[in-house]
Amino acid sequence: MIRDMIISKCENVEIAKAVPCSLVTVRNIRLNLQVYGSTKAPPNGGGRKRSITPPMLDALRKYLRKRPGSYQYEIKDFL
Repeated sequence: MIRDMIISKCENVEIAKAVPCSLVTVRNIRLNLQVYGSTKAPPNGGGRKRSITPPMLDALRKYLRKRPGSYQYEIKDFL
């Protein structure tokens, strides 16, 4: 409903009264529509960056195919 009212050029105060929500909510949805074309922003890629790069992972896979019974310290030493 908020998206449709924003598209039909209604004011933020009018939208907030018609749909029981805050002005901040209407403003954020309006901004998301302008920037992303949707009422929701895309998800952020949260979490830590990978410490093992894709080439390291490929090399580790090859190593483990040859030596599947390796201990963790051997894998660490290899990397």
